[in-house]
Amino acid sequence: MKQIHSFSIECLRMEEDFGFQKKVEAKPSLLTLEGDAQVVADYKATILAFDLVLKKNSANSHTAAVKAADEKADAAWRGLRTQAKAMLNYPVEENRAIATRAIASINKYDDITNLAYSKEYGRM
Repeated sequence: MKQIHSFSIECLRMEEDFGFQKKVEAKPSLLTLEGDAQVVADYKATILAFDLVLKKNSANSHTAAVKAADEKADAAWRGLRTQAKAMLNYPVEENRAIATRAIASINKYDDITNLAYSKEYGRM
């Protein structure tokens, strides 16, 4: 069997790199010398720290506030759509005309509440 003497992981994305490191971590039997035990322990500690950093990255401290604001924006959009539909039958012609224009815009973008934040707010 041919031995790999060097391998570059520089071109890997962060998640790919982490996956590769986890596969290497599962093969400590590749290191057989007595002094390798400390290297394996240090490597596992580094991979654990890497994993914690990746997990922290996915949960921003502002996530809860953004989610609450998004729920309010979604409710406002749905409320606007419901109100505009109701106003299509309003007895005052000027109000019906405004509702007709509003419904045209709302229908153009359909239900935007399930889009990504940037697309949703851009359309609002």
